[in-house]
Amino acid sequence: MNSLRLTKDQIEHAFGTETFRRGEEYFHNGRVLEAIKFRAIVYGEVLGTSRYKTKVDLVNGVSSECSCPVGYDCKHGVALALYYLKGHCADGDKALQEINAAGKFELLKALEKLIEDDPMLLPKVANALRIEQEGEGKRQHDPKLIALVEKRVKSMLRMLERGEEYAGGFVQSFADLVKSNQNYMSKDLIFFALEFLVKNSEDYGYFYDDYSDSTFGEAVFESLCDALVRKPINEGDFRRLVDLKKNDEYDMLETFMARIAIPENAKALSKLPSAQKGVKELLAEYDEALYVEFLINSGGIDEARIIIRDTKIAGLNEEERFDLYLKIDEKEALEFARERRYYHCLADHYHGKGDYKEVVDIFRTVIQNRGGTPQRWLNDGCGLSILLRKIFDSLRRNRPSDYGDLARGLFRVSYRLSEYALCVEVGIALNEPKLLYTVLEGKNSHLLDPESRIKLLEHLSKSDPERAVKELKSLTDKLIEEKKDYSYDQAVKCTLIVKRLIKEDEWRTYLRSLSEAHYRKINLWKSLKRKGIPQPDR
Repeated sequence: MNSLRLTKDQIEHAFGTETFRRGEEYFHNGRVLEAIKFRAIVYGEVLGTSRYKTKVDLVNGVSSECSCPVGYDCKHGVALALYYLKGHCADGDKALQEINAAGKFELLKALEKLIEDDPMLLPKVANALRIEQEGEGKRQHDPKLIALVEKRVKSMLRMLERGEEYAGGFVQSFADLVKSNQNYMSKDLIFFALEFLVKNSEDYGYFYDDYSDSTFGEAVFESLCDALVRKPINEGDFRRLVDLKKNDEYDMLETFMARIAIPENAKALSKLPSAQKGVKELLAEYDEALYVEFLINSGGIDEARIIIRDTKIAGLNEEERFDLYLKIDEKEALEFARERRYYHCLADHYHGKGDYKEVVDIFRTVIQNRGGTPQRWLNDGCGLSILLRKIFDSLRRNRPSDYGDLARGLFRVSYRLSEYALCVEVGIALNEPKLLYTVLEGKNSHLLDPESRIKLLEHLSKSDPERAVKELKSLTDKLIEEKKDYSYDQAVKCTLIVKRLIKEDEWRTYLRSLSEAHYRKINLWKSLKRKGIPQPDR
C-alpha cells in the first residue's frame, strides 16, 4: 500500500471498527506525544496507562506494533496512524538527508551531545560502529564480550524465574539486550533462553496481564527469533524447535512462530539448504496459514498458490485463503473469491478500499439471487457484527435505487443473527416504526443493549410518546439497580428524554418518586445534577 494514499477507511479496515473508534478518541484527546516518519514506518510514543512505544508500518497493509499489553494492531497504533494522516509527524527522511550532508566535525559534536544527555547510548553506538567496521561475515568476536552477554542473559532469566525482576520491565530490557547483541549470542544460548521461557512459564506468569486479559511478552520472542534465523540453522535445530513446540503447553512460542514468516526472516531462511523442509515441518503442523505466508515471503509463490486453491487442505479457512491470495496477486485473489463465492471476503475487501458500490452489489447478489445463504457466509468466523455494519455503511454511502429493499433485507439478516443493535440503526434510518417494534417486542428483546434501546425508544417517542415514556421509566429503574456508573449515565439519558415528553406537573411527580425509590444513589444524583436536575428535598 502506498503510504501517501493512506485513508481513514483503510486504517479502520486494517484495525477493525471498535479498535479504530477507541484509537480515534485517543488521537483527538492528544495522546500521541511524539512521532516521526522514517522510510515507510511511523515511530512514536502514545500515552495510555503508560507511555507506549508504537510503530505503524505504512506499506504492509497498515499494521502496528506496540509495547502495550495488546502488542500489535491496537488503539495506540490507530492514534499514531491518524496522527501521520493529519501530517503531524516529523520527517525522518529529511533529517537523514541533513545528517548525510553534515561534516564529520559537526556529526561528532552532535553525537557527543547526545551521549552526554543519555550515556546508555554509548555501548549501542560502539556496537553499531564495530559491526560496520568488521563487515558482514568477517567479524572477530571478542570471547570476553560473548561470555559477558551469556552471563547477562542467564542472569536476567533466573531473576525473572525467582520473581526478582518484574515481568513487564523484563520484556523490553531483555528484548533490547538480545537485539543489541545478536552477533554475540550462540545458537545454544538462544535455545537455552527459549527452553527456559517455555519450561518456567508458570513461575513468571506467562507474560500475562490479568487486568487487560492479554499477553505482553511478544518482544522477547520476536528478538530471539530474529537472532536465531541469522545463524546457520540445520535440520537438527528445526527438530529441536519442533520438540520444543510440542512441550509448549501455554503457547508461549506463538509469537516466535509467527515471526519466522515475516519477509526479512523468511528471506534469510530461504538461503539455507535445510530451511524449506525444516520450516514446513515446524509451521505446517502448527499453522498452515503461517506456512503459506512463509512461502510467499520467501519466494515460494507457486507452492503457496497450490495450497491456497486446494480445498482438501482443511487447515485454511476462507478468510485466510483470500487474505493470503491477496499477498500474491489482487486480481487473481478477487477472481478466486468470486469463483468460490467468498462473498463475505469480497464485501470486507471492497469496503476497505472505499468501493461501496461493489459492496452493495455483492449484498444484492446474496439477498436476491441466493448466491450464498447468510448462515453460510455471515458467520462468527467472518467478523459478523463488523461485516454487517460495513454493509450498512456501504448502503448509506452508495444510496442505490433499491436502498429500501436492501436495507430491509439487511434488517432481516441482522435480526435472524441476533444483531439487534444494528436492527435498531436500520429501522431508524428507514424511519419504519414497525421494524423497531419487531425488535422491542421480540422474544429476545432483553438482549438489546441499553444504549440501542434508548435510541429506539427516543425515535418511537415521535409516533408513540406514551409507550416510549412507559418503557423509558422501566428501563431507568433496571439501570439504576445495576449500581454502576455506566448504568447511571444511561439512566440519566432515559430521564432527560422522559422530561421532554411529559408535562411539568407529571415530571415533578416522577422525579419525587425516583428520589424516594433511589434516595441513597449518590452517584446517580450527582450525574443528574450535572445535567441540571437536582435531587428533590425529602
